[in-house]
Amino acid sequence: MTIPEDIVVEILARLPVKSVLRFKCVAKRWNQIIRSYDFVSKHCSKQEPTCAFVVRHDPEEEECYSWLHEPQIDPEVETANLIFSENFDLLPVVFGPCNGLLCLCDTAGNVTIWNPSTKEHKDLPKTYGHDFNNFGFGFDRKTNDYNVLRFVSEGNRPNVSFEIELYSLNNDVWYGYPVAAVLVDYNLDSHAYNNGVCYCWAVKGAVAFIASFDMADHKFDWMRPPNCNISWVDCGVKLEILDGSLAAVLYLNDVESTNYDIWVMTKQGDNEILWVKKVCIGPLSMGKCLGLWNSNALFLEDDEEQLCLYDPETYHLRIFELEKTPLQVVSYRESLVRINGRTTGPRTS
Repeated sequence: MTIPEDIVVEILARLPVKSVLRFKCVAKRWNQIIRSYDFVSKHCSKQEPTCAFVVRHDPEEEECYSWLHEPQIDPEVETANLIFSENFDLLPVVFGPCNGLLCLCDTAGNVTIWNPSTKEHKDLPKTYGHDFNNFGFGFDRKTNDYNVLRFVSEGNRPNVSFEIELYSLNNDVWYGYPVAAVLVDYNLDSHAYNNGVCYCWAVKGAVAFIASFDMADHKFDWMRPPNCNISWVDCGVKLEILDGSLAAVLYLNDVESTNYDIWVMTKQGDNEILWVKKVCIGPLSMGKCLGLWNSNALFLEDDEEQLCLYDPETYHLRIFELEKTPLQVVSYRESLVRINGRTTGPRTS
């Protein structure tokens, strides 16, 4: 009995990456299907975030990462070293995920695009003589290309940008665009990507705002943050994507206990921005918010800089025994998207 091809595609699209890659050896036709852009796009759309990805927690300063599989239930922790950690002069920041790809950058200009599911990575061409104070990573839906955005800063004024550089994965080249110099402090720990747009929290003086960049239109924009009546100098913030919308987790820094307010951005009329407070969690005697999990569970750092997950429905605090160095957490879903040897890409988001 021969299984119809459309049924084969539906079954394969729901399997994890490791299983799909094994099925490439079953038949020549299956290999062709799995390598096709249409299948890669379909597979990516079928995957759900089932694990959290944690980076930067090795006590011997060697970059490593961990998978936290099903962190709310019975988490399995899997840790490995970054095979390309020698590419970075400073601790890299992770941007993404975008269709299963992550982008690791440091302010010295070292950039690597990585698919943790397939273990494929690419070190981007390095430009010399500049430092960088902000980054973004996303998908250009018009050209089916993955782009890296970075802001060139002046050496004696690191929070002033005078040029942006945009990298094309399809063409393997950086493009430079001059911009008006603006004195802005970007928060590299608070950024997000959604539907072709990169977001980053920024402060100018005592005024906070969210900067955005559309990867397809190459357009910058600025939007007001939630109106929460607190000083932005004392405020901690983590930008996230919640149910397909931009969200911001706001809390007070350096206090004994604080509430963690989750705000969700909506649009009304002609691009009118409205922020709605979804939930207030706390007060909790915890530190930095590292991310969201399943809508309202919070990844947090405790006072010993350990990674924790707090579930407000069960009031359960789970502590993960990872080493005490800077942490970064992203919600991750698997992907077959290729990095090397591509000239076009799957039409995803």
